[in-house]
Amino acid sequence: MDYIEFFKRSIKESFEDMFGERIILENETCAPGWISSKGAAVVVGISGEKKGRVLIDMCLDTALDLAKKLISDLNDEDFALFTIAEFCNIVSGGAATLINDKFRGRGLRLAPPSIFAGTNFKLFSPKLNSVLLSYDTRFGKIDFHIGFEGE
Repeated sequence: MDYIEFFKRSIKESFEDMFGERIILENETCAPGWISSKGAAVVVGISGEKKGRVLIDMCLDTALDLAKKLISDLNDEDFALFTIAEFCNIVSGGAATLINDKFRGRGLRLAPPSIFAGTNFKLFSPKLNSVLLSYDTRFGKIDFHIGFEGE
């Protein structure tokens, strides 16, 4: 996928800026069609010359630990979900800016994030070929599924 390096750069920079910690890419592979969520997921849609989406997925405990990094005495599930939604939005916006700066005329724009939480739910995006980026952090595992139509 042409754009994946821009997303990898944005993920690393955004995570280190937002949480002050390292994030390590463990694996990059073709993503499965159906995604079985770990419990906390956010989707940010992308429009413009290319249509696609960014999906971040992690267990709820990881989301809670990330939120506690920002506000240590807070243990609130809603705040944790809003935290990962904002993180996904920052990552997506950073990558879209890098892509738009490099490839004039792409005009990538973001939709507001959609938040999903719970157990035993699956997500599917038809017509998208996705890359799965699996990261390790001291908070837990974080997966990014990044896909665009026709890639």
